[in-house]
Amino acid sequence: MGHKLDIEETLEFCRESDERLSEIEWEYLSSKNPNSVRNEVLTYWGTHKE
Repeated sequence: MGHKLDIEETLEFCRESDERLSEIEWEYLSSKNPNSVRNEVLTYWGTHKE
C-alpha cells in the first residue's frame, strides 16, 4: 500500500543527494518494488560515488 510512497521517498532522497541519474535510470528503478529500488540505489551509489 505504501510502495509508491517508499519509491518516491527513495528517489527524492537520491535526487537531493546527487542528480546524475538519467530519466531512463529513474524509470528503471521506479518499475521495481521498493526493496529492489533501495538495493539498486545503494548499489549504484556504492559503485559510482567518487
